[in-house]
Parts: sequence; C-alpha cells; structure tokens
Amino acid sequence: LEEYQQALELNPDLAPVPLMMGLTYRAMEDTDSALAQFDHALELDPSQVNVYLQMGRTQIGADHLDEARDTLEKALSVNPDSISARLMSVELLTRNNEFDKAIEQLEKMACECPKLMIVHKTLGMLYARADKTEKATDCFETVVKLEPNQALDYIILGNLYFKLKDFSSAEK
Repeated sequence: LEEYQQALELNPDLAPVPLMMGLTYRAMEDTDSALAQFDHALELDPSQVNVYLQMGRTQIGADHLDEARDTLEKALSVNPDSISARLMSVELLTRNNEFDKAIEQLEKMACECPKLMIVHKTLGMLYARADKTEKATDCFETVVKLEPNQALDYIILGNLYFKLKDFSSAEK
C-alpha cells in the first residue's frame, strides 16, 4: 500500500494507481477506503469501465445494492456492450429476487455471445432454480460442449437428466 501511495504522490494523474490502491483496500476489507480510491480513479479518468466494475463489486460485497446499481448504470453508459457489466447487472437482479428479468437479460446475452460459457452456465442455474428443467438441461449441454473439462458441470447435467427421467443420458 505504501508503494502505491508513493507512486500516487509522484504521478497524481495516473488512474491505475488509485485503482490498485482500491483493490488493496478491498482485499483488506476496508470498504470505505476502497470506494474513496475508486472515486479518485474515476475523477482522473471517468471512462474506465473496469474501475466502475470494481467499485460496483465492492458495493455489492458491502450490500450497498442501490449504490452498486447506480455505479453499474455509469459503467454501462461508458460501454453498453460490456459483458462484465451486463453480468453484474444479472447478479444485482438475482440479489433483488428479480429472476425473470435476470433470465431475460441472460437469454439475450446467450444469443449475442453463444460461445460465452459463463452466460449459459448462469442461465442454466437460473432456469433450474425456476424449475425450467428442460431449458436448464439445454444450457448445461451447451456448457459442457464449450468447456468439456469441468466435472461439476457434468454432475449438474446428469442431475438435470435424472430430474427429466432421462436415465440413459444421466448415466453418461
């Protein structure tokens, strides 16, 4: 932390330094200091989506969901196509029990980014939670095609097949 502070004193207009200080404070569980550093980084360069995302992640971790939503809106105003910001939006929706809206956003993302495994996996988990087992199964079939080396995904897929009473597929 001292090294970052020295770097900031030498280069007060260097936005990555307060970002790194913010991440360090967050790791130390000093939310207020982390948020102050992220604010400072954004004062230096308000176009940095990553800083908004780190600030939003910190706010979510501190259960400041309204503030996180505002921060996320700023991130999306800078880059409306940011996958990370859109996934954070889904996280906020699920934390607010707005599962239908989260599913709607993920369905759109799955069409736009068909090879992005995390979208299909998250969507599959939300479908499973909503007892939409067939749709969840379709998502996890995509997940294991995209990333075939994840044993847990095969276990989840097998459980979904079992729930559908597709025992031959569950055995595989």
